[in-house]
Amino acid sequence: MGTGSRRVLIVESRAHVPSGHFAVRGAQLAEAYVDLGYRVELLTSLGWAREHEHPSPPFAVRRWRPWAQRLRRRTEQPWVITLVEAIEIRARVRRAASPPELVVVLAWSEVPALLAALAPRRARWLVNHWGYPEGLPNSKLVDAVARWRERRRQARGGMVRIVVSHERLRQLWDERAPFLDPVVAPIVGAREIEPNPDARRVLGLPAGNLALLFGDSRLKRRDVVLDAFAGLDRWTLVVGGPMANDLAPRPGLATFPGAVDDAVRDQLFAAVDLVVLSFSADYPNESGTLMDAISAGTPVVCSDDARVAAIVLRHHLGPTFVGDDAESLATAVRHAPASLAPDALATAREEHSNRAVARGQLLVMGLRTPDA
Repeated sequence: MGTGSRRVLIVESRAHVPSGHFAVRGAQLAEAYVDLGYRVELLTSLGWAREHEHPSPPFAVRRWRPWAQRLRRRTEQPWVITLVEAIEIRARVRRAASPPELVVVLAWSEVPALLAALAPRRARWLVNHWGYPEGLPNSKLVDAVARWRERRRQARGGMVRIVVSHERLRQLWDERAPFLDPVVAPIVGAREIEPNPDARRVLGLPAGNLALLFGDSRLKRRDVVLDAFAGLDRWTLVVGGPMANDLAPRPGLATFPGAVDDAVRDQLFAAVDLVVLSFSADYPNESGTLMDAISAGTPVVCSDDARVAAIVLRHHLGPTFVGDDAESLATAVRHAPASLAPDALATAREEHSNRAVARGQLLVMGLRTPDA
């Protein structure tokens, strides 16, 4: 447990969604705050499922109260889950003997709007949001109550603020929910994945050059990638996650469909020689795939119109290609480095570490770190 007197509560919003890895993300961010001198609690809905990765975590793990867990198991209604989640966060803050200085929520859902209306007046709430402002309660009453509460909250030193990954996303949130005061800051961090020389054997992958395309297929140009690798005889393309669901394995193509276990994900990034980032310009999020590639020390190729292309070029992580051009991608693969320069990799890991993410969060909330 962290030894600082200042406290942070981190909430894994929808941590039970199998297509994401908020439980791991929450644990990594919790450790970063501990490293900065905070005492940290991690609040989860259906129970923390990652004890095997953190057998003795340096932070406290809390679960929803039993009645809330029972209700969650009996319903799939998003608005019910969101409302109960907001109530549980509020109760955790109000019952604490020493209230947290900051509540950090990792969110896919419409929970920010409800937090703005329900958050205690002295609390500071920072909501990391990955997506577009879809599913927000489109209600003049919610908007009016949230604005009224936020004025009173700020008068007492509190606030609710949403953090998104780029300016266009901030503009969309500002148009839909200006009372959340959206700002741009990093929300995804890199870590260090231990080298695993047995990863290929464990996963049953073939010898030779391996490239990884990972995640869901939304705005990631899967067909362009498949066309490019069809002409790269010396490469096997490994597709992992939901975008592999309708693909049949064949020579030159290996698949890991569905929700990929966190341990398997790390093995995939450790096993391959290259990671393909084929995002379109409209892809809304920061790239957890890029952060995992940095974590594993694996070179990448990246579409030139992706927002993360600037990071790839700045840190010399690999070449870019014309986004919709399969031949351009094939050329980039042929010219990709076999490995990353140690100094460049160390700089990328430091600049995009979870500790740097935590410091950035404190900065946008007007807080200083205890070790400052």
